[in-house]
Amino acid sequence: MKPYTVLTYNIGGYEVLREIEHKSPHAEYIYVTDDRSITSKTWEVRYIDVPNDEDVFDSCYHIRFNPFDYATTDVVLRIDGSIQCIGNTDEIINYFIRGGYDICLLTHPIRFSMSEEYDEWCKTRGYSRTQADRILSYMTSQGYDVANYRGLYQFGFMIQRRNPVIEEFNAATLSLLQELAPDGKAVERIDQTVGSFVLNSRFSNQIKAMVVDERVLHSKFFRHFPHGSWIENEFDGSVIQPYLFNRPVKIAKLHYRAKVFYNQRWRPLSVVPFLRFVNRWIR
Repeated sequence: MKPYTVLTYNIGGYEVLREIEHKSPHAEYIYVTDDRSITSKTWEVRYIDVPNDEDVFDSCYHIRFNPFDYATTDVVLRIDGSIQCIGNTDEIINYFIRGGYDICLLTHPIRFSMSEEYDEWCKTRGYSRTQADRILSYMTSQGYDVANYRGLYQFGFMIQRRNPVIEEFNAATLSLLQELAPDGKAVERIDQTVGSFVLNSRFSNQIKAMVVDERVLHSKFFRHFPHGSWIENEFDGSVIQPYLFNRPVKIAKLHYRAKVFYNQRWRPLSVVPFLRFVNRWIR
């Protein structure tokens, strides 16, 4: 059995197939889809029948929060279909395994506040203000400080280790997404806020978390695109101080080979904070 799995999915034609540029011999690569016309040269494609073909997010979240149903390994690196593997990810997984982590979380690059995140979704994505207020009221009723608690994670990238606490987290998050679903839907649309709430409020003293920031998606490991597009998301290296469970935290010291927009070159960075100096200099 290989040490880890890279898992992605494409349900309801929401994404395009993104082939892997450089594979690790130590990983299995699994692509889950309901589209039986999809074939791949680099992914092992698993075909499924979706539980609810009218609600793409319901089907996607059943995969997101049951990743070990598809993997044969005890460690899964799960990525959205909007993320392309371009490099060998062994360095990330080795760091995760050596550190004895349960989960790897990708912090939000701009916000840490739940209330601000919902404000942005309502303003720019047409998300329901009524639904946002309903969920924020639920969090507040549980004693959660939605405006000031610092801990917001992106769920399009995550590493998990198969163990009881992770299985409990996955089950609790999916259950709450179903409980908070708007009328006529099987599941709530935004899982990163609900999942962050579950992590922060119930698991801060149980889960050992490795933290990465937005740089990991714009590195020698991955490229990031808007859903269903091949126009790469631009990134200038700016990220806020990462927080984990309401406390400042250092990101994992990976050799990101971060992209610097000086002469459009890739430069290897052994110390990631150097990027901040370069960005200030070129501005």
